[in-house]
Amino acid sequence: MPHKLMPINTEIMVIDEVWYLVDYDQSSVPGIVFMSFTETNLNQQRDDVDNKIANIDKLATWVINMPATRTVAANTIIVPEFAILKNGVI
Repeated sequence: MPHKLMPINTEIMVIDEVWYLVDYDQSSVPGIVFMSFTETNLNQQRDDVDNKIANIDKLATWVINMPATRTVAANTIIVPEFAILKNGVI
């Protein structure tokens, strides 16, 4: 199933800088998507620098699903493998 592309103008945080998606190039190299970002201003009211999340005020509700049948012994270290999804899309 193909992944949906991030909407234009979506903001991301890299270290302590906020960038927004300007455009895509899906035709230059078949199978590769180039994403063009432009830096924007950090906004202390909506950007969470500590957790590296831009536009935290617009976050969707997040759910972590784990199989109910999983058994973990005491003192077991679990290293989760995860992907960040919004509305079911990576």
